[in-house]
Amino acid sequence: MALKDDHIDGMMLIYNERVVQLRGSLESAKALLERLDLEEVELQALKQHEPFVLERYKPAWSHELMLMMLHKGREELHISHSIVTLDASDADQIAAIMKKGAPEF
Repeated sequence: MALKDDHIDGMMLIYNERVVQLRGSLESAKALLERLDLEEVELQALKQHEPFVLERYKPAWSHELMLMMLHKGREELHISHSIVTLDASDADQIAAIMKKGAPEF
């Protein structure tokens, strides 16, 4: 976490020693990336952080993702099939479907 004037200016979450989420100002993102010590990462960061990321890592591939803020009660649901609640017992089947649909992940 990067603090500035008593508030959070940036943060980096590392999951499973591989997946990294980076958020914050340019200054904070650069400082946090300087402390990242992983050989291979799956990094999620804002487009504005790209120059700092490319100083440290040479990507095998890259995708642009959309980040949205949603407010409960203001969404418009368009349901075209039945909804099913999943749990951990469905993980292998979900992983297989996701791998088939997007093998690069």
